[in-house]
This record gives sequence, C-alpha cells and structure tokens, in this order.
Amino acid sequence: MKGRPPTNLRVSDDTLYTAYLETGTISQAAKHAGLVYGSTTRHRLQRLIAAREGPRPEQPRQFDPVDIPSEDRSLDEIIQAAITKHDRVATARRAKLNALIPIKCHGPFGIVFVPDRHMESPGSHLGLIFEHAKHMAATDGLFINDLGDSIDNFIIGKLERARRDTVVTVTEAWLLVEEYFKIVKDRLIAAISGNHLDWTTMMGGVDCLREALRKAGCKSLYDADELTYRVKAPSGLEWKISLRHFFSGSSMWNAAHAVSRYVQSAAYKDEAVVAAGHLHIAGYQVVEAHGQVCHAIQTGSYKDRDLDPYCRQRGFMRQHAFRVPMVIFFPESCQGNPAGSSLFFPEIEVGIPYLAWLRSRK
Repeated sequence: MKGRPPTNLRVSDDTLYTAYLETGTISQAAKHAGLVYGSTTRHRLQRLIAAREGPRPEQPRQFDPVDIPSEDRSLDEIIQAAITKHDRVATARRAKLNALIPIKCHGPFGIVFVPDRHMESPGSHLGLIFEHAKHMAATDGLFINDLGDSIDNFIIGKLERARRDTVVTVTEAWLLVEEYFKIVKDRLIAAISGNHLDWTTMMGGVDCLREALRKAGCKSLYDADELTYRVKAPSGLEWKISLRHFFSGSSMWNAAHAVSRYVQSAAYKDEAVVAAGHLHIAGYQVVEAHGQVCHAIQTGSYKDRDLDPYCRQRGFMRQHAFRVPMVIFFPESCQGNPAGSSLFFPEIEVGIPYLAWLRSRK
C-alpha cells in the first residue's frame, strides 16, 4: 500500500545496524530506517547489537562500597534455632504430661478444683474467694487446682467499657492475683491461665500469670491451656488428673457434657478426674470409659448471676448447682481398686469437714 512504513523483513540487518550507529539510540534507529518502533523492532536491534558488538565492558566503579554484615541469620542458623526451640518445647510438654506429684501426707487427702474467680468484677464474691483461700490453705491434707480466669482482665476492644463499673484498677487486680496465690502457694499443685488472662499474653507477649505465680513463690505446675499429672500417695497408689480451662462440645441439657465427651473419646488417658472451668456452669458426671471410672467435673464460678451485668444482659439462667468442688482420695482403704478409691463432693463446705474427720481417725 502506498505510503505504508516498511516491515522488519524489508529492512536488512546491515541497514538497521547502520541506522543505529548513525543515530545512537534504538528508537531513533528504527525511525531512521523507516520502521514502526515496537517490541519486535527493539528486540531485533538488541540482538544485532549484542551479536556485532559483544557484551559491553563493565564501567570502572567510582567508589568502594561499605561491607555491611547481614542482620539476618544464615539458613543453617535458622534451622538450628528452630530445632532447638522444638526440642525445648517438646521436653517441657512431655514433662508436664508425665509429672508425678508425691503426696507426703498419709491417709485420705483431698484436691479442690477452684472455678473462675474474676476477682475485680462487681459481680464476684471477693470476700468469699479469700475466705475460701485461707480455709483451704489451713486444711491438713488438702491440695488445690486452679482452673483459670483469676480476673476479668478487660483489656480488649469493647470489653474495656466494662471496667467503668469496677472500683478495682488493672494494677490492683493483679495485686489481688498475687495475694491469692501467696495464700495458697503451699497447697497449689497446678494452675491454668484461662482465656481472660491469655489476652495479656496475646496482646503484649508477656504471660503475667506465670510471673504472678513466680512472685508469689508458687512451685506449681503451670500451663495456659491444659495440664495432666499424677498424684502418688505414700501407699504407692496413683491417680491421673487432667485439667483444661475449656473443653469444646457443651450441651444445654448436661452442664458436664463437654468434659464427659472428652472422657469418652480416644483422647482420654485413663484419668481418675478431669475438670474444666470457663463456662460458669457447674456440672458433674461419673463416667465409665475404657474400664475406668472417672469424675467429670465442670466448675461454675464465683460470679453471682444476679449481680453480674453481662449475665443479666445476655439472660443467662442461674448456673451454680455448686461452686467449689473437691475430690477425696482413699489411698489405703481401697488399695488395689483405684477406680473406686475416690469420692466427689460438690462443695468444700461439706468436703473439708469430712476430710478433717477422716484424717482425725488415722
């Protein structure tokens, strides 16, 4: 067609390269040779230049760069650090799962399962909490498991507004936690953090409950989520106990359903007692599973439904069939029959006097 620019095939390599030498740039060379400048022409000319001129010599460096060491670890260091962390975590977790607690006192002994306390909440019975703590600490042959949520710890989102109804500051709330554990430190076998205290760990990276236990002088087992340990009486009889702040699978028809569901699952590890908190709904079942009888305990809380704004707002029903349950173990009288060597009490007000009477008979 008349006036149409020539195509690449109508311009020889020599002509195109000569145009480049005369103009000095690829775009001007294409125009000079009468071609439409585009990717096809550009790539063709780039290949011609590379073939006829060869690689361009490197320009001499105009300065000596500073040799800066890398802030990142080498790949070998990263792998070794990950392996070391894995081994440390695995060692600690296995130790928790196989912890053996020797009970030094002879005769029957009891273990209390302390429910959620939420000590700075206006709806919680703070006076009763410390009254119980002193009573438990003074009882011979009694030991304690803490199932979590010592305080509300309302530090996230809309929950911060709930702090307007309390007279206890954040700092004072943690002082309450420390004081509670100072009272029970010599009786505390195990402690769970709970979701309310985990908020501090998630947001700030610091496990404040673990630090509070250390400051209180507690030597108890501790984990944010779950613990399994064994208690061994002087007679040689042992019981395995598992604690979690929360088991999934709750039911409106049975308050202890989530715990019982665990006991009847493949995850069950022949525990004599399994206990959980979190739900603020007290419940209990004796479950026979895998040839073992297990106490499945769901604890309530120290909160009063009628005084707690959240309970009233959501319309929760009264939920405290009992408040602070305990189990008494009989290491001598039922030797050889661990399945029947323990007895559940829904309240320490009943269980502690009975334990005291049992121990007075030895």
